[in-house]
Amino acid sequence: MASSHFGDALVEYRGQNSDFDKLMGVPIRRFGSIDEIVFDLSAPARYIVVDPRYTLPVDVLLIPRESNRRLLVGFHGAENRAKADFPKFQFVSSFKTRGESLLFVSDSTLLQGEKINIGWLAGNKSTPLSRLISKVVRRAGEALEVQQTVLVGHSAGGYSAILVGSQVPNSRAISVSGQTVVDRYEPWTIKNLLAEAFPDCSSREEMMERYAARLDLREALKYRLLSSSFTYFGNMRDQSTFGKLPHFPLLADWFGLGAAGGITTHGDSLIATDWGTLEDTGHALPGTILPFVEMVLGETPSLDIKHSFDPRWHFTYGVRG
Repeated sequence: MASSHFGDALVEYRGQNSDFDKLMGVPIRRFGSIDEIVFDLSAPARYIVVDPRYTLPVDVLLIPRESNRRLLVGFHGAENRAKADFPKFQFVSSFKTRGESLLFVSDSTLLQGEKINIGWLAGNKSTPLSRLISKVVRRAGEALEVQQTVLVGHSAGGYSAILVGSQVPNSRAISVSGQTVVDRYEPWTIKNLLAEAFPDCSSREEMMERYAARLDLREALKYRLLSSSFTYFGNMRDQSTFGKLPHFPLLADWFGLGAAGGITTHGDSLIATDWGTLEDTGHALPGTILPFVEMVLGETPSLDIKHSFDPRWHFTYGVRG
């Protein structure tokens, strides 16, 4: 096992120098590489990997369950730096109402400076964070002997779910109002990502070109596993998905689909939806992300959300889930 100390350049995070996470109420287990991780399948725990080859930690929370049907993985999006308490594990309370084993991922990209509030699991020059997280998810699934892996996120978390899921076999990623291409987001967030995470690049254009497979889903999906697929729910009243920042049409167009989305030849679903009221911006979740998970898994959703296509996960390439 290894120390979790990274030096003064990084933002401090909860449990950095202890063996217990008081907020989550779980022990912290540390390892020097992902290959060394031994998951405790009898009780919840946090797992921190501090690999000397990289400058960022990998930090996840695993809640094992007896059922081996599937692993449900949660990703977080933007963080309010004034209130941030790292690591961030999102959807813990809502996911606990379900019966699957649960894994929650914290984006350590945000540990690189006080100005960066969205990381998209980009990592930095020496730390290919999304690839490392994909490896952790695969190892957790193997240890739990699950049949399926479902990765879930909202906004930047949705982007991360698709990015990581593309390298996880027998998986379905669920993105709700997620981004498609990082530099098609608010300019100040990209400026901060460039300054804090990729100072090796002289411009956002150089960053996007050099790290295209991390920062552009269209590039990442060129190299995905055949047994991985995704569902992307986009709220048509959301300016960050359909209007000012048209991430849904951008991805739909790349697949040759119309503005309302559709089903790709790979079995992905791009689904235009409508929730909230006319006064809402449409980007926030309708209270919970669970209805979207329920729709994809063929369950009766706890909230009626209008949608354009069948949202159920259709297995492809002869591989079940």
